[in-house]
Amino acid sequence: MFSSLKLAWYRNQLRSSKAGKRIAAIHGLGSLRRDDFGALVRSALLDPIPTVREAAFTALLDAGDPGKGSTLKQVLIEGAEDLRKATLVEITRSKDPRAEALLGDALLDPTPEIRAMAAKAVGSAKSIDSVPLLMGAVSDTDARVRQVALQALEGKVEHWEHIVPIFHSLSHKDAGTRNAASELLNELPKAQHESIIARALTDLEHRLWDRFEVLDHVWRSKWLSPQIRHQLLKRCSESQDTRCIGLLAKGLASETPADVDLAAQALCSSHWPRQKVVIQLNACESLALGRLILRTTNISVDQANGQVSFVRGALELLQALSFDALARAIRYSDPAVRIIAIWLLSTQKHHQLPEMLFTVAFDTDPRVQAIAQNTLRGIDAHSVFKAFKAIMNDGAADQEKANAALSWIISSPDDKLIKLLISGLDDTDMKFRYICAVAVGACAHDLTEAVRVKDKAIKVKHDIDESMRIRVARSSSPYSSGGSDRAVMN
Repeated sequence: MFSSLKLAWYRNQLRSSKAGKRIAAIHGLGSLRRDDFGALVRSALLDPIPTVREAAFTALLDAGDPGKGSTLKQVLIEGAEDLRKATLVEITRSKDPRAEALLGDALLDPTPEIRAMAAKAVGSAKSIDSVPLLMGAVSDTDARVRQVALQALEGKVEHWEHIVPIFHSLSHKDAGTRNAASELLNELPKAQHESIIARALTDLEHRLWDRFEVLDHVWRSKWLSPQIRHQLLKRCSESQDTRCIGLLAKGLASETPADVDLAAQALCSSHWPRQKVVIQLNACESLALGRLILRTTNISVDQANGQVSFVRGALELLQALSFDALARAIRYSDPAVRIIAIWLLSTQKHHQLPEMLFTVAFDTDPRVQAIAQNTLRGIDAHSVFKAFKAIMNDGAADQEKANAALSWIISSPDDKLIKLLISGLDDTDMKFRYICAVAVGACAHDLTEAVRVKDKAIKVKHDIDESMRIRVARSSSPYSSGGSDRAVMN
């Protein structure tokens, strides 16, 4: 009878507005040692006052029966979602090692949010072996749980059997999981990171190199030694995954000749679909394209006899490159590359070809100059004049390109081009009219009898812009050199 009165009193006190009375009620209920203690106190885990929640948590933990399992464990397994979540919050706050032992059960909770919270708590636990628990969570069905588990493993991964599942996570369909795995691997100490990457590229048991995502991670590693890079390119050349083409294309930019040779040989072989290789090469920068061209052209006759397949494949690739890719190659430092790029560009008959040739018409290398100027002379005058006008009217055009274009127009005139320049004196743009007038004046000595400087003078005599009439008058001599072409542009 007395015990029943106590029970009623404590239950009533649990509903008190004062936190101290609620805490006293929790302790009082614990002193009764009732089998239904857990059911009586569970609701206190949701109390708004932290000290009350902590008292309920500790009391439930103390009430556990080693033979039947902790009452707190039963809350985690059987309780409503809000109770399970509240219990887990208290577990993360508690310093009691008995509480940490319950985290493994929380990782099996049916609610993903609770499993994610448990994974985070396991990561910060001090008195339990957290790595096996977290490795299980790495393969959880929920993306958030996987990501939290991978983040919680930072600084804890040491053994190869734990590294392998992380590498597998790099190819997970969920982007968040892939990113978390990549970040975890990148945060490993340098020596350990280099060691596991080297093993990933050589381990015959797991053959991790068969996964493109593993190869891609290795390439993007902040610690990529020359030895590992070469081994990586070798694995890429052996792969059946066409995504490896992109890594091989990047390998062309390596400073190691052996890497460039390996990448070039692989890309030019019949192993890969030609169209996909061209797509990747078209995205390459000048350095990679230049290296490929050099690798192709630096083959002696004797070597070519033994590399017929490579040479044929390389030529097919180079001839299939886009205009933009070849335009980047034309800026390569080696004149031999620039010459080949000009030749390849000339075969495309692209409308921007004259504009591109203007940039190398006065190249520092006389051989490049010669092939560029000869190619320009082979293009019809209308196309050249159209490109010239486009450059001059482009306010954002490179000054050096504009000067080069004007210099070539002045130094390499023909009757058709001069007639087009004279037609430019009627252009609506004053600046372009002036440029055409000075250009005609500079090359007037090459005019035929059918075209005279006086015709030019008649046209500009009535120009609406006074400053132009004055400027043209200064360069109106039929034999004038026209002054500096740079002065025209400035």
